Amino acid sequence: MLEALLDDFERRFPQLHIALFLGVLPAGMTVVEAGFWILNRGVRKRRGETCENRFGLLVLVDPAARHVGVSVGYALEPLLQTKALTALLEKHSHHLWHSDYGSALKQIINGIDAQLRSVGTARRRVQEATAVEEPVGQLGLRKNTRPLEKLEPEKEGAQP
Repeated sequence: MLEALLDDFERRFPQLHIALFLGVLPAGMTVVEAGFWILNRGVRKRRGETCENRFGLLVLVDPAARHVGVSVGYALEPLLQTKALTALLEKHSHHLWHSDYGSALKQIINGIDAQLRSVGTARRRVQEATAVEEPVGQLGLRKNTRPLEKLEPEKEGAQP
């Protein structure tokens, strides 16, 4: 169940990677500290390639302490606000309280998915609304680029 959910998530967001950690943490270590260390020091590979931690997400559950946390790579911090993630974790804490970790993780991953989709949709709409139509022949990859050159039609029998 969770493996398919993670595969679907990474298919929808191929630039991101997500990992789950379910285990008892050492005494005195919080899920925030553990999440930071695991996300930044853990090496994750997908299809033989090393994933960049700045595009990583880690959902960490300590069943003994009944704590959960989400660690986010720094490239995703502007997209996934702490306040929204905290609300998401609180919303599904009842699953964790009753040791229903599969349901909790499924709901948390779906919630993160929804947050990322809403940010992507909002940004796409803003770009469409502010797009300026430029005359044909003056579209470039960067602003202030020269217009495309008009090619002269080739004359038959002309030597280069």
